[in-house]
Amino acid sequence: MDRDTSADTPTAPAPAVKLPPVEDLPPLPAAPPTAAARADAPAQKAEPAAERDAAEQGRGAGKPRGSGGRPAGPRAKDAPTSETKPEPKPDAKPTVTITRIPARVPGELYELALPLVKGLGMPSWGQLVSWTCADHRADVVASIVANARAESRRPRGQGVVGTAGNQVTARLYPDELAPLEAVMKDAKGKIDQKVTRTMVVLAALEVATANAASQAS
Repeated sequence: MDRDTSADTPTAPAPAVKLPPVEDLPPLPAAPPTAAARADAPAQKAEPAAERDAAEQGRGAGKPRGSGGRPAGPRAKDAPTSETKPEPKPDAKPTVTITRIPARVPGELYELALPLVKGLGMPSWGQLVSWTCADHRADVVASIVANARAESRRPRGQGVVGTAGNQVTARLYPDELAPLEAVMKDAKGKIDQKVTRTMVVLAALEVATANAASQAS
């Protein structure tokens, strides 16, 4: 049996590879964070799209936007304006207070007094009362006293028929009201009840119609 003796010859060992020093080796890559580390790390707040757009617009404020842009700053219509109040006219008339005295005049007296205020150039109800109180002051006071006495003797039974009357409103300016107030002052204390302006109006109409009737006759 032939045998290759060269195959049985031991071979020389391979030379050993020399490794570089440890300090010359590159650093190892960092290990990825574990799940626990990611849970402990503070979460990064995502910036909302609206805030991001507002921030970008703020950084771009003051720059024209295209060919139709305008400079920054308040517009003319947004600027505060001072309101100028019109000055009062020097020839404006002061406000005059008018005193209104309503009175229910009996029908017969109303028919007698109506011609004294009706027609062109005739006084108003208030003027007629005021002029009568000024010209016939004592007569108006006497009429107030007489009416108060007649009122105290008026029946109040169920079978009494009411007296028809008409509503009259005497409108007086402050200077026209003064004679009426003077009559009230004179009549105060002469009757057992309070003297009212309505009582003066009725008494003045009675005196005015009586004087008109005497002049006509």
